[in-house]
Amino acid sequence: MESESIFNRLIFALATASLEELPVGNPTGPALGTQLQDYHVAWTSLWSPSILGVLGFLPESRRCDSSGLDVENALVLVPELAQNALDQPLEERLILAGNKLIHSGSRSRREICEEILGFIRPSQSQTATGITPSEESLRLENDFCAFGFAVMQVQQMARKLRYSVNLDWMVVSDQLIQGAKSFN
Repeated sequence: MESESIFNRLIFALATASLEELPVGNPTGPALGTQLQDYHVAWTSLWSPSILGVLGFLPESRRCDSSGLDVENALVLVPELAQNALDQPLEERLILAGNKLIHSGSRSRREICEEILGFIRPSQSQTATGITPSEESLRLENDFCAFGFAVMQVQQMARKLRYSVNLDWMVVSDQLIQGAKSFN
């Protein structure tokens, strides 16, 4: 199945260079917890097999600044914690370069996935077709999203320890995309 999308990248806009730099504690009350949960939901939603199977490539994360987001024809998911780093001139440059910005807005994983699917295959999103996912497909989707969370953790540990990861990403990527395509 060849991608019908005009997008060639799926990018998560990182709020900070590492997870350790994310705000911790409870300095501002429950809002911080909501933003951290939104950050997790936004990243893991990009690993939905519905999205991976259509696009045929894995998501990536990039710093939310002008050098990190120097991209074209990409779907860029911006979590709430990265909103402040995305100033108006950067946002305008991204849009002029053919990118589509999606703001997570504390929505559920399903809602974010539906919006992404609406951009890459508008006529076949589950909302447009009225299809309700089965319990089994939701469980399998959660497994893909858990893998996405594990990828984030491995990347952060490798960065923190200044090590390289000896994982053959070409094989992992191929296997994950094949699994996602059979899911659809």
